[in-house]
Amino acid sequence: MAYRAKNNAIKVVQGDQRGQYTRIRDYLQAVLDTNPGSRCIVTTKFLKDHPSINPRFHGLFICLNAYKEGFLNGCMPFIGVDGCFIKLSTGQQILAATGRDGNNNIYPIAFGVVDKEDTKSWTWFLTELKAAIGGESGRFGFYTIISDRQKVIYNLLSIHWSLLVHISIS
Repeated sequence: MAYRAKNNAIKVVQGDQRGQYTRIRDYLQAVLDTNPGSRCIVTTKFLKDHPSINPRFHGLFICLNAYKEGFLNGCMPFIGVDGCFIKLSTGQQILAATGRDGNNNIYPIAFGVVDKEDTKSWTWFLTELKAAIGGESGRFGFYTIISDRQKVIYNLLSIHWSLLVHISIS
């Protein structure tokens, strides 16, 4: 009985995680309505081996206009990219792009939620990031991309960002 009560309490606090995927487009529309100029994209896909006719979640990309404008107009031309696990039952990962502001503090630029950290997901995220910030260079010069030595990221950056200066940190 205590186990069921605990699970019911968790459901009340966290809600239905899988059920929230049907509300993503509503959330993104609210973000766009309150933050004009933001880039909010959700993509879905159909699974070949799955009998369902409903599309499945593929990725979510959010770059708020205030973050983008702050980065373009006041941050150093450095972009750090990395991914991390989301500790939920759905098993997705977060891909993030951050910059450095004038006080050398971390400045968020954009983030994405994807099924897994692989070539396809990083390609999609970096393409959306490049479109969101307007290309490979900004007001203060070409961007320097910083990552954690993942070969996937390095290979993709050399393909998608023509003038590439890549710094790896471990």
